[in-house]
Amino acid sequence: FPSNEHTCCFTPALIFQNLSSPLDLFTCQYCRLDVPYEADEESIMSHCRHCPCVARPDITYMYVCILCSYHTPKSTNMRRHVRKHAGVKPFRCPYCEHSTARAESLTIHITLKHTS
Repeated sequence: FPSNEHTCCFTPALIFQNLSSPLDLFTCQYCRLDVPYEADEESIMSHCRHCPCVARPDITYMYVCILCSYHTPKSTNMRRHVRKHAGVKPFRCPYCEHSTARAESLTIHITLKHTS
């Protein structure tokens, strides 16, 4: 199996949860700890990095999502991934009500919708 930077296997329940409403409390699937999602995302990020119940066989498991099987060696990728579960979309269009979880998605939106 080639080394990928990350993998993600959303279950149908997690996909629905992500699309239907934001999460404000994450329950770790490994240790069952309830981790509150805070505006700075640090509590969830810390638990993804340090949960003692997660097997970390290699560097690609430096950050492991506590809600699904996603894992990555990069904190920036995990932060972006956690935002999907939490429904956080911090990048807002200055021209309309559109918001997105990724800066590059906002750039594409503005280019397609607001440039002539």
